[in-house]
Amino acid sequence: MATALVGSIALLVLDALGAIDLSPRVRELVTQLDFGNTLLHGMLGLLLFASALHIDVADLGTEKAAVGLLALGGTLASTAVVGAAIYGVLAVLGHQIRWIDALLFGALIAPTDPIAVLGMLKSAGAPRRLEVRIVGESLFNDGVGVVIFTVMLAIERGQGAT
Repeated sequence: MATALVGSIALLVLDALGAIDLSPRVRELVTQLDFGNTLLHGMLGLLLFASALHIDVADLGTEKAAVGLLALGGTLASTAVVGAAIYGVLAVLGHQIRWIDALLFGALIAPTDPIAVLGMLKSAGAPRRLEVRIVGESLFNDGVGVVIFTVMLAIERGQGAT
């Protein structure tokens, strides 16, 4: 991330000094980039794979009911709570949005970062069983979050089941 930030700043400085002209190149790159496809089929897969490497499948199998319940229930609840909160806060600030838009935002924010969760649990010295449950939930709630977001987006676009 630091390398990308330094590289981006360097390119912006060179563009501001007139050494290079980024406008046509950046515009072309942005118009050609399919962000949804890149995110869902590129970055998300790599992040999930990286976090899955740290989980013992046998341990995860013994905790599958708890992990499944936490992932599904927790992500649904978090989507609803965040969606309701953003809907309420924006309404108080005078920006009315639709419920479906608030829930889409909630679905984006709901999943936790499995790599960060694993790091915190290891540094806290959590018991192995608790670590497997929480890391497993964190791993699977990314997938549940994608499903919730996709369903909400289909509903928003009028593509839901009729």
